[in-house]
Amino acid sequence: MKTRDLCIYLDSIRAGKKISREEFIFEVISLRQFNRYLHGEAEIPHHILVKLSNKLDMKSLHILSNFEKTKKLETDRINLFFKDIVNYDYKSAAMFIKNTDVDKIIESRNKVYYRHGVIMYNFHTKKTSSVQTAHLNASLINYPKILSYEYLDFIDLLILSSLLDLSSFENQEKIIEKIYQVINNNEKLVDGNNNFTYPYILVKLSKVYGMRDNLDKVIELCDKGIKRSYRTRNYYLLEYFYYYTALSHYKLGDIEKCYDNVFYCYTVLNLSRDINKFKKFDDLIKEDFNIRYREFMMRYSEKEFPYQNKKTAN
Repeated sequence: MKTRDLCIYLDSIRAGKKISREEFIFEVISLRQFNRYLHGEAEIPHHILVKLSNKLDMKSLHILSNFEKTKKLETDRINLFFKDIVNYDYKSAAMFIKNTDVDKIIESRNKVYYRHGVIMYNFHTKKTSSVQTAHLNASLINYPKILSYEYLDFIDLLILSSLLDLSSFENQEKIIEKIYQVINNNEKLVDGNNNFTYPYILVKLSKVYGMRDNLDKVIELCDKGIKRSYRTRNYYLLEYFYYYTALSHYKLGDIEKCYDNVFYCYTVLNLSRDINKFKKFDDLIKEDFNIRYREFMMRYSEKEFPYQNKKTAN
C-alpha cells in the first residue's frame, strides 16, 4: 500500500470532518513529518495510523477497508469517463472534467489514468495536435525508458497503446512488441484495473496486427479476449473480438470459421440491444463480407452452408 495515497485519503476525511490540519496532527506528529507522508517521502508507521484514525473517531481497520473501497469507486468513475471518450460522448466527458479536482483523486495511479483521459479528450476535441498528445502521454509513463521495464500495469499499457494511434510516433514496433510481451506474461503484468483496460488494449493490439496482416496474432489475441470475457463475465468489446476473428479467417480463406464468428458477433450485438452499435457493425460486415443480416442469420440457423457470398476470400 502506498503511504502517500493513504495519507491523502486521511486528509480528505479530516477536511470533510472540518478538523484543521494542526488539530489533526497535534500530539501525534509534526506538520513537517505529515507533509513527508503526503508527498510519499516516508512510510507511515502503523501506530501513527492508529493515532490519526482515533483523531477522526474511526478505527484504523475501518479506515483501511474504506480506503480500498474508495479507490475502487474512484477507478470505476474514471473508467466511465474514459468510456465516454472512447464512445465519442464528449459532453459527458467534459462534465466529468469540470466536476473533478485532480488533487482530490486519492490513488496516484488513478491520477495518471485521469490525466491520460484528459489528454485524449483534448486530442479528440481538437484542442491539441497529435504531436502534442504523443509527448504529453509519453511524459506520463517515462517513455521511452518504460520500454526497458520488466513489470508494467494496465495503466502503463493503456497509455503505451495510445501512442500507436499516432502514426508518426517513433518506435512503434518496439511499443507493439512490449505490449504483446507483457500481455502474454502474467508474471510481468501488475494486476489491477483490468475489466475495462484489458479488453480495450487487446482490441487495439489486434487492430494493429490486422493492419500489418499478422492474422495469426489477431486470432490469438481475440481468442484470449473471448475466453477471458466468458471466464470473468465481462463482455465489454466482445463484438470486436468476434469481428476481428471473422475478418482474419476471411482473409486466410477459412470461410466457415469466418461465418461462425460473424454469427457470434451478431448474437452479441443482439444481446447488447444497442441500436447504434448494431448498425455500426452491420455496415462493416456488409462492406467486408457482402453479408446481409436477415438472410445470413436464417441460413446459418438452418445450417445452409456455404452461405453464398459474391466476394471471395483474399
